[in-house]
Amino acid sequence: MRPITTGDSDLVKNLNLGIVLDLIREKGSLSRASVAKITGMSRSTCSIIVDQLIASGLVVESGKDASTGGRKPILVRINHDAGMVIGVKIMREKVVAAIVDLKGEAVITAEEEVGEPDGIAPYLKSLVKIIRRLVRSEKAREGKKLLGIGIGISGLVDFDSGISIDSSITHWKNVPLRAILKKEFALPVYLEKDVNTFAIGEKWLGIGRAMDNFICVTIGRGVGVGIIINGSVYRGSHHGAGEFGHVKVSDATDAPICSCGRKGCIEAFASNPAICDYVQKTLRRGEKSILKKGELTIEAILAAAKKGDPTARAAFQRAGRYLGYGVANLINLFDPEAIIISGEGTVAGEFILPEMENAIRENSIYGLHEKVKRIPLYFEDNMWVRGVATLVVREVFKIPL
Repeated sequence: MRPITTGDSDLVKNLNLGIVLDLIREKGSLSRASVAKITGMSRSTCSIIVDQLIASGLVVESGKDASTGGRKPILVRINHDAGMVIGVKIMREKVVAAIVDLKGEAVITAEEEVGEPDGIAPYLKSLVKIIRRLVRSEKAREGKKLLGIGIGISGLVDFDSGISIDSSITHWKNVPLRAILKKEFALPVYLEKDVNTFAIGEKWLGIGRAMDNFICVTIGRGVGVGIIINGSVYRGSHHGAGEFGHVKVSDATDAPICSCGRKGCIEAFASNPAICDYVQKTLRRGEKSILKKGELTIEAILAAAKKGDPTARAAFQRAGRYLGYGVANLINLFDPEAIIISGEGTVAGEFILPEMENAIRENSIYGLHEKVKRIPLYFEDNMWVRGVATLVVREVFKIPL
C-alpha cells in the first residue's frame, strides 16, 4: 500500500508544490509575484514554495524581470542541469535504455538484444549490463548527478513496491525489479507500466500539458492505454488500469487468440504480431499479393501496402476497425478531452487511422466523437524517454502527478 500523506496541510503543501512547479515549467520563467497572481495563492505561500524548489535544486534564479515600480522582481526557472536520469524500456526481444536530461531529451542511448529467453535471468543480465554501461558513461553525463532509474514495462506493475506482477509479453510473475536493481546500483529505482510512462511524459512535457483529462493509446508489439484523470495518472485499485489491449471486441468462433491466451481481444486484431498473423493466414488461403508465404515482418507488410497491395492494406484496415471499436468504448466511458494515439504501430497510420475513425463515428454515443479530439503522434524511438525522466524527477523531488 502506498504511504498516505498525513494531514490536510501536508496534502495541500504537496499539491501546491506541484502546481507551482508545473506553472514555472510551462511558462519558462516567472517571478514569485507572478506565480502568486496566476495561482491565486498568497505571495508568502508562493515565496515559501519557490524557496523549497530552489533548495531542492530543481529550480534556479535566472535574472530579473522589468520593474513596474520598485525593485525588479527575480525570475526563477526549471534547473535543467539539476541532474540526469537513466530510462529503461523492457520489451520482448530487447532492452533499450538512455541517459535523459531534465528536458526529457536522450543524451545517449543503448540497447541489448535478449532474443527469446525463458525466465528472468537473461533479462536481468541484459538489464544490469546496459545500465552499468550508462552509469559509467561520465563523458555523456558531463559530471551531472544521476538522480535515479526509471523503468517502463508492459503488464501489471505495482508502482509502490516496484514489482512486475504479470506480463503477457515477457511472461514475468512477481519479479521485484526495484529491489534487485536498487541493490545493484545504489540508486532510486521506479517501475511503471510502459504506457503510463508515455502518458506521464505527455502531461509533463508534451501535448498533454494543457489538458487535465486525456488518454494515451499505444499500438505496436502490444496495445495499451495510459489514463490521465484530473491531471494525475490513474493506475487502478489493483494495478490493472490500462489493459486496453485485452478488452474483448469479438466472440466469433474464429476470433484470433491473444497473447494473454484469450480470444477476440483488441490486441489479437490490432497489434503488429496480429497483423502479421492475419496476412499469413490470408496468403495460405491463396489471396493474391506481392507478399510471399513464410516469415513476414510488419515492415514488409507496410511496404506492400504503400505499393497498393490489397492484402496488406486489408490487414491494416482490419486492425484499424477493431482499434476503433475499442477507442469508441474509451470515449463512451471516459469522455476525455483527447485521445492521443502513438506507438510504433502509427508508422502505418495512413492505413489504420481512417478505418479507426469510421468505427469511432459509428460506435460512440451522443455525438461525443465530434467533441473528443483524436491526436496521432507518429512514433519516434525516444518518445518513451520523456516519461521515464518525468517519473524519476517527480518521485525524487516528491512532486505529485
